[in-house]
Amino acid sequence: MLLSCQEKEREGDEPVKPEEVKLQILLADDAFRTLRPGETLQVAYEVKTPADVAYTLFSFQPEGWTVFISTPVGNKGEISVSLPADASAGRIMLVAGGSDGSCFVKVLGVGVGNDGTVEAYEAVDASGGTLELPSGAGTVHISSSEDWISVKGRQLLLSPNTTYDSREALVSFSVDRRECELTLVQAQKDAIVLAANELQAAAAGETLEFVVRANVDVQAQCSDTWLKLLPFTKGLEDRLFRIEVSPNDTEEIRSAVISFSSGGALKQDLTLTQVPLPSVHAGDFQLLTDASILEAGDLLLIVNGTGTMAMGAQTDYYRSPVAVEPVGDVISHPEKNVAVVTLGGEPDAWLLGVTGGYLSAQSEAKNQLLTVADPTAYALWTIEVDQTGTAVVKAREGSRNRLCYNTRDVRFNCYRSTSDNVTDVTLYHKPVNARSITDREDPGVYLGGRNVRIYTPGTDQQLRSYLGKRLEYVLLNPDRSEQIVVSGYREGMKEGDAATVHILWKQGWHEVLSREYAWTVRKEENGKVWLGDADGCGVIIRK
Repeated sequence: MLLSCQEKEREGDEPVKPEEVKLQILLADDAFRTLRPGETLQVAYEVKTPADVAYTLFSFQPEGWTVFISTPVGNKGEISVSLPADASAGRIMLVAGGSDGSCFVKVLGVGVGNDGTVEAYEAVDASGGTLELPSGAGTVHISSSEDWISVKGRQLLLSPNTTYDSREALVSFSVDRRECELTLVQAQKDAIVLAANELQAAAAGETLEFVVRANVDVQAQCSDTWLKLLPFTKGLEDRLFRIEVSPNDTEEIRSAVISFSSGGALKQDLTLTQVPLPSVHAGDFQLLTDASILEAGDLLLIVNGTGTMAMGAQTDYYRSPVAVEPVGDVISHPEKNVAVVTLGGEPDAWLLGVTGGYLSAQSEAKNQLLTVADPTAYALWTIEVDQTGTAVVKAREGSRNRLCYNTRDVRFNCYRSTSDNVTDVTLYHKPVNARSITDREDPGVYLGGRNVRIYTPGTDQQLRSYLGKRLEYVLLNPDRSEQIVVSGYREGMKEGDAATVHILWKQGWHEVLSREYAWTVRKEENGKVWLGDADGCGVIIRK
């Protein structure tokens, strides 16, 4: 039942008399709710603190996020939050530690553009006091019939918690017509206060840091061996615990419990959950139309020409197909009985790694596609791809060395040549060593494989001109009669805008590349523009 402050007064509840103002970080609960990937936002904060109590402020946030808390002046300052371009919804934890041993934790949900109900979490110690709701808070209700919390205007009045159990209340209010929900938790008398009771670890393993506040001696114990507690970090006192999480090379989500106790009945548990490492079958595979972008370590699906059948994991003297359903030029999350090929070797001598070894032609005499543990020349492949995606995949040795799809026998095998029922394949590609275009700094072209060309100061010339509102960017090297023309970026484009970029690359009369790419404006900074895709391909030009 929701009871408003006025309703509680009519029922005769005595207002709680706080001892003093509690340590608190005050800012709007929805301060970063609509922050978008790639953006930075500054929000004002204020610290409420009892008289003569010094405090320190620090934060915890998802990997890749940047949170900067300015030094407070008169208990006021700014919090700056920057999100990476691929950020999804997450939480920021702000912590204030008082010189009197008090602690305040505020967890803010960052919705990355989500305009739904705002949810926040605040944790306080057992001492009573007064907390303030954000400016403009109205229609305040509390979902608690207990007398330890009451509402006066936009103040929450808390009684000291003299029990040995924590307690909580849900406070709902509106700010500028937006509904907000605040879960307020007050620790017990002798307390071990965790900033959160659940954590998630990266599949590849990582070292996590998390806050534990206590007014008793604390021991920690892990329930599983894939977690390892690390020593305290000198200078961080006893408020920071560190734990090493091993990579999750299983196929299942796993969880473990870290227990914090005082040696007696007082105990708090933190549940840590870890997802498995990404399967090679996870993610999107894009139709390959340019073999020059291939690099060792990339993943491939071998698919028939119509894009309906992929080479399966079954091993014999041939490979049986498995049905797939591309959406456009993309196959997403293929089934586990689809063979995922790991590319090894180098151009013109590629190794096609599969479970159990490498794909290999058999000999001069038979149409066979084998899996061998030790590659010979029959397992070294050349790959040529045209702009429609048709791929000619041939072993370096043997006359029956062309990897094809047989529509009559319904199998992938090696043949002398194509025919009415034997067709070339298509390849669907997922780069695994891709580096985000925004991680690079030098102007140039970054298309993977051999198609990378970085501007060389002192040798190259850069020309740029506006044709209407289209920018023609030209990179020239007079010493070898080379030019690269990048067009498609338009005046007025901003971060996140879609751009159809055309690259014309010539060396003398030879055309290295002439192709259009559907990219996005990833970043604009210091007179440079980053355009590219999520797989690391792109260009950096000077405006």
